[in-house]
Amino acid sequence: MITYISIDIETDGPLIGVNSMLSLGAAAFSLDYQNGYNPLSKFEVNLEPLPSAIPDQTTMEEFWSKFPEAYKIATTNQKPSAEAILDFIKWYNDLPGEKIMVGYPSCFDFAWLRHYTILFTGKDILKHEALDIKSLAAAVLKKPFNQIKTSRMPSNWRVKSSRAQHKAVDDAVDQGLMLMNILREIKLGSQDCIL
Repeated sequence: MITYISIDIETDGPLIGVNSMLSLGAAAFSLDYQNGYNPLSKFEVNLEPLPSAIPDQTTMEEFWSKFPEAYKIATTNQKPSAEAILDFIKWYNDLPGEKIMVGYPSCFDFAWLRHYTILFTGKDILKHEALDIKSLAAAVLKKPFNQIKTSRMPSNWRVKSSRAQHKAVDDAVDQGLMLMNILREIKLGSQDCIL
């Protein structure tokens, strides 16, 4: 069994360590799981800012000012970052099967999560492996990477969600559902899945 772990994070800036992760959401999916479009499991936590980090003024003014409700959600009931990451690792370790991290874009979210796990555990638990959904879509559609946008993907891949925008766990669920739609369409079963 392969478990795909869709991750999404919210931050107060673009620079790992200089800025802070505010929220981490994850949703686990499997092609073997026959419960419709429900994830196997979900995880969400809001993190206290790193002690020496500062919010990026541009991010706060140009991004979060447009999503004040999402910012409020991401900064409520925060846990110390070390505790939050240890809770995530326990959740991650309890998931069944071989695990593949996925994101949209994985280069941003996964890099932050990997940094935090190494920072607070001293170990590279997640290694340096994450599947990028946008890259997979470009390969399947045989289109240049820069032409891939969620709005231009086939309608049966897109997720019509009523969940909150920029709430990390909701974004993780939507991205995981998109991945499952892509994998189901290209007919990758668990026994012959090459991802």
